[in-house]
Amino acid sequence: MVDQQMARRSFTAKQMNNAEHVLVLLDNGWSVLWAVLSYPDLPQKDLIEIHNTNFARNIAQTTFSKFCNDFERVGLLEKTENGRNVYFSPTDKLLKIFMKIKFDANANSNKQKPV
Repeated sequence: MVDQQMARRSFTAKQMNNAEHVLVLLDNGWSVLWAVLSYPDLPQKDLIEIHNTNFARNIAQTTFSKFCNDFERVGLLEKTENGRNVYFSPTDKLLKIFMKIKFDANANSNKQKPV
């Protein structure tokens, strides 16, 4: 099972950006990868945390929802936990786990830019 405390720390760190959607890639060792790529041209101000920059460039060309749907369609992602937006990969070919979380835009008043 994924280390929920590590994932929660990552999301807390990203809340400063008031992101509505966050996509996090955890590697096979369940360690959170901290390099955040932000694409202002994507809807919902998506933040994508991923270590493979070539892969990140590819998904930057699409939307967050389409990205999740495409991978779900080809069997690389499946939605779990009673309809919550948590995506687990049933294979180790590409991805291990994705989490999609919606934050209240007014929940955090500290608007800081990522370094």
